[in-house]
Amino acid sequence: MDLNDQVQVVLTKCGADIINKESRSMNETYSHAGITWKDDYKEGDVYKGSLWEILGRFTTCYQVGHDAPFTQLEKINYKKN
Repeated sequence: MDLNDQVQVVLTKCGADIINKESRSMNETYSHAGITWKDDYKEGDVYKGSLWEILGRFTTCYQVGHDAPFTQLEKINYKKN
């Protein structure tokens, strides 16, 4: 797996809370731009993105004693035509 690969994960409650908090902050900061980030993730939701982006969203979680932000990391294999 490469950092640029597209992947999907299943969010835990901890992971959903982190993304929702960040998204609400972005929605408040950039409300004038007409952009809305999804801020209603819940435990069990599938989240997709590049591996580097997903790892970057949860940097505070990579310490001893912190709850895992996601499970079931999988590479998305897109078929080429």
